[in-house]
Amino acid sequence: MITIRKSTARGHTQIDWLDSWHTLQMIKGKIDINHHELSAGDGAAIQDETSLSIHCRENAEFLFFDLS
Repeated sequence: MITIRKSTARGHTQIDWLDSWHTLQMIKGKIDINHHELSAGDGAAIQDETSLSIHCRENAEFLFFDLS
């Protein structure tokens, strides 16, 4: 399951000690990840996926990390 959190709709990040589930954070550009569009500032929480398909829609930079 991929849950997209647009930059304008992401909730408050709890700090003690960082309660965040984002594993992909867009820096600039646009990508599709498993047919979900992400733009600069968006984040995606990813779980229960057996594979990821990432396609650049335009020149893009993103961070992909595990917060477990």
